[in-house]
Amino acid sequence: MNDEQPATPQVVLQEKLIAVRLNCSYSFGRVTDRKINAEIAADKGTDAVTARKVLFPKESGKYLRALTATLATFYAYHKKVTMEGINDGERLLPVVFYPDYMHEFGAYEVLVKESFEEFKANYQNSLLQAPNELKGAYNANDYPREEDLHRHLNFHLRTLPLPVATPLLTAVGSSIQSDVDGYLNDAMKSALTDVNCRVKDALQRMVDVLSNPKGRVHDTMVESLAELVSFIPSFNITADDSLNLLAEEVKTRLLVPTEVLRTDVVARQATADAAFDILRRMGAKATAFTCPSTFSLRATSLTTCGKC
Repeated sequence: MNDEQPATPQVVLQEKLIAVRLNCSYSFGRVTDRKINAEIAADKGTDAVTARKVLFPKESGKYLRALTATLATFYAYHKKVTMEGINDGERLLPVVFYPDYMHEFGAYEVLVKESFEEFKANYQNSLLQAPNELKGAYNANDYPREEDLHRHLNFHLRTLPLPVATPLLTAVGSSIQSDVDGYLNDAMKSALTDVNCRVKDALQRMVDVLSNPKGRVHDTMVESLAELVSFIPSFNITADDSLNLLAEEVKTRLLVPTEVLRTDVVARQATADAAFDILRRMGAKATAFTCPSTFSLRATSLTTCGKC
């Protein structure tokens, strides 16, 4: 008889996941104007309404918008390939994605630097344009000096292994083991819940669009679902057969070419029904378009009353 104990879930997690903490923002560009908010409060009779001012609202903001768009693109990638962690700002990256993730981060470090330098090089010209765009809302004191612009840029990454209790047992006692086990179990639950919710959201979006006769089918709907499903084997950190089967079912039943969904009513109906069925079996409270004048349609019917 083999007395060797099977590997614990903690060991599996530590081999499959890395904690990542990304700071990705440019904090300059909008301010709360006390004078304007005081005017709003006086006019409306309440201070419950506040407004934030865009400092470069039109042509003057061309280069700042390019910088923030570059940051937003990497942040979207970051959210896409990671799963939610349990600490604020921390997400969990599958180890198999680590090389590509670091490659992308390195590439975006270059792009962010280039965008920032272009914004900085055109900053004085933007300052000249701002008064004409903001009119009476312009305040020169809202704008930092050019040499201080870098203080508002945050593009930094920290990667950390998941904790291991063994090295600490001798120093602080066995109680640390339960703390680490608790952290890892919570991290696993958070990650899998995140994946489950993302799949449900994507399927519900498909139901909403396809069960509405006027729903517009964009290429990104199917493309995003296909990409998410392709990540599931790597997200499946517990080797859960049901999660792999879900991915295969979505591939088989829902990844229909968008042109077919736009033009073939039967295929559109069948795909909407399939998405609704998968959602129901996932335990989601799926909803679908209902004719507002009769509320008589079944969940994914494409038959309308002629008024909607």
